Amino acid sequence: MQPLSTPTVRNAPNIPPEQQSDSAGKPKESAAQPPNIAASATTNEPTHVATNLARDAAGNRDQSADDASEFWVWFGHKVKITDSLLVAVTFLLFLVTGALIFVGVDQAVQLRATIRKIDEVGRVHAGHMAASATAMGNAASAMDKQATLAHQSYLATHRPRLTVRFINCGEPEAGYRPGAEIRIANVGYTDAKIVSIGSDIFRRTNKRIVPGGWSAIPQTVPLNPLAEPSQELVFSVLGGSPLATEHVHRIVGGQDELCLIGIVTYEDHNATKRTTSFFRIYDPSARRYVRAGKDDAHADYEYEN
Repeated sequence: MQPLSTPTVRNAPNIPPEQQSDSAGKPKESAAQPPNIAASATTNEPTHVATNLARDAAGNRDQSADDASEFWVWFGHKVKITDSLLVAVTFLLFLVTGALIFVGVDQAVQLRATIRKIDEVGRVHAGHMAASATAMGNAASAMDKQATLAHQSYLATHRPRLTVRFINCGEPEAGYRPGAEIRIANVGYTDAKIVSIGSDIFRRTNKRIVPGGWSAIPQTVPLNPLAEPSQELVFSVLGGSPLATEHVHRIVGGQDELCLIGIVTYEDHNATKRTTSFFRIYDPSARRYVRAGKDDAHADYEYEN
């Protein structure tokens, strides 16, 4: 018995309507038409299914390839590559941020330590400057004191010195108080400030002061004039009592003496007070006052200090 072979099915040709009306009268052709339609339907269905299956298989392969390119396995779990990259970038940013924070904190600590050191150095430097300023002030004060002492020493060794150069006067006249003009010169090195002057003119008989005596109480000089070195100052003096005619004759005849006594007080730049005292006797022949002899009782009134 021979196996049945699959009949070959051929698609029926499309027949125009005009031919279909002619072939309606032919039973053989009409009877053969249904089997051809069925065969055509059976033949087309498997072709479409295969095509769809191939298309689905290709799509699944493409989808699997896409899935394989978008995912990777991490400890047995599928992880999307983009998500893992995002996590990695985020973690990297976290590390970088942490490092920046750590560096910033470290720099802040170092800056604070530096500021403290600068402050300490500044305080130490300020202390040194204050100490230096104090030392300089002390040194300046000491130098000022030394300069003052040196100046005072100079003034003490280069003091002013007042002396009586000469005394001018006229002839004594009866009825008038005797007078004179005293010229005092500064023969020292620095200025002398005149403080006071006291002077008087009196008579003396046989080296004895006549009754009434003398009074040379120092009187303050107005404005305290200065006598510069080599400068002369002129002062006037009047006796305390007018002279009688007899007194004048005795003075001119040499029986009585007309005496002038005086004292000048002055200061130097150190405010040291000094005194110049003098005692002079009228000389009728020279018509002026001259120094008394060393053996005179009043000779010790002639001095300078």
